Amino acid sequence: PRLPKIAKSIWTTRFAGLMIMIHGALLALPLPVPFSNFFPAIVLLLLALGRYEEDGVLIGLAAVAVVVNACFFVFVGLLPILGWRVLKGII
Repeated sequence: PRLPKIAKSIWTTRFAGLMIMIHGALLALPLPVPFSNFFPAIVLLLLALGRYEEDGVLIGLAAVAVVVNACFFVFVGLLPILGWRVLKGII
């Protein structure tokens, strides 16, 4: 196991549980957007492997993937608003 202090921490367990709940809910959303299931699935895969193998490096990669996933969904959420403003400025 790599970075066992991180992998066996109670905060890592809580972080993993919360992220599994959030990303499981994101997987259940019926969004017609490409990659809307890919990024949450990657986070879940990294968290599951990291917890199973007690590997702190995989858990760290999962944390990075959480940030990337959050940026993606913020972009997807803002896209209709920004698109409307651009259209409103053109017309």
